[in-house]
Amino acid sequence: MRIAVMQPYLFAYIGYYQLISAVDLYVSDDSVQYIRKGWINRNRLLSEGEARTFTFSVQKDSHTKKINERVFCRELHTREKSKFLKTLNCYHKAPQFEAVFDLVRRIMAFEDTNVGRFIINSIRMVCRYLDITTRFEIVSQLNYKSNLKKQERTIDICRKLSALEYVNPIGGTEIYSKEAFTKEGMTLHFLKTKEIIYPQFRHAFVPNLSILDVLMFNPKEKVREFLTQYDFV
Repeated sequence: MRIAVMQPYLFAYIGYYQLISAVDLYVSDDSVQYIRKGWINRNRLLSEGEARTFTFSVQKDSHTKKINERVFCRELHTREKSKFLKTLNCYHKAPQFEAVFDLVRRIMAFEDTNVGRFIINSIRMVCRYLDITTRFEIVSQLNYKSNLKKQERTIDICRKLSALEYVNPIGGTEIYSKEAFTKEGMTLHFLKTKEIIYPQFRHAFVPNLSILDVLMFNPKEKVREFLTQYDFV
């Protein structure tokens, strides 16, 4: 079985969904420390030809708390969800606007303010929209309580789930060693996204935006083609 283990990220770039599509089992690791000013609760959209960051505010709390222990700001979350839907009007002339806006509207209707559960729900809904059938597991629901770090933690999760192959984004080459996985009877692959370019109105192409940008400008069938445009290295 081929698996991937990643933190949940809100409306991440297409490489994240390539990763999910490339494996048999995607494990959402919500039991690691929430990183402030990371990409868990924010991403980038296209606005007037430039990348603009959106953020959903997270309640102040201990920096040691895990993703599944953090919540969005209760006094701001409803307002920010409404504001986000209005922000998407920057795509109102995009060819897939109506279908994608309806998808996001349904995602925003999820009432749980827990950061992990809200984002994991959004990932599942985007996957259903794209007909990605990969099976999901969530670390916090696996009764997994290891205090291991980084590579050792990932290998331990893979071992517990009987993985034969593990896939990580290309950015993990400095963290993960193929030899370490081989010693455990597993093969490590790094997923490298190929160049993906598509029309964004009449502006010069801005890469690595949220999956929502990809969905707005491309029919579902084209996005599914994009999901296969990667190499294992």
